Amino acid sequence: MSQTGPTLTSISFPAELLAEIIQRLPFDSQVTPTLALVHSRFRDLLRNYQTSIARNFVRRNLPHVCQDFPCEGNAIKYEWLAKCIRQYDVIDDVMAVLLSDINCYAVEKHNMAVLNTGLLLLYRLCSVGKNINSYYSSKLVTISR
Repeated sequence: MSQTGPTLTSISFPAELLAEIIQRLPFDSQVTPTLALVHSRFRDLLRNYQTSIARNFVRRNLPHVCQDFPCEGNAIKYEWLAKCIRQYDVIDDVMAVLLSDINCYAVEKHNMAVLNTGLLLLYRLCSVGKNINSYYSSKLVTISR
């Protein structure tokens, strides 16, 4: 006679263990929302443990992302993580083109780190510009009232 234990969707299965299982899955901005549709327990868990799951993925896979694309402490969510991954993908694509052997003006291999740093700096400057614009926009609204 075989015994069966609780299933992943069972209330008796510990939420912390299920969160640990989900944290070990590779992050994908399309898969995570789909996983939330599988069962209401998954949806609740993904919502309640969002910061923990995202932080764990960052710690394991993207150790420098908080320096490259800073955010406020509680802003580490799936959307921020997906945005950072997209930005890393853009940087990788640009670097691949600029370093390509078929590029007649290819960047020398020894300058690869400088190129990568420059692209990250461009993203940082763009985000600073957005913050400054929103800051001054809010001040203009206040002054005009």
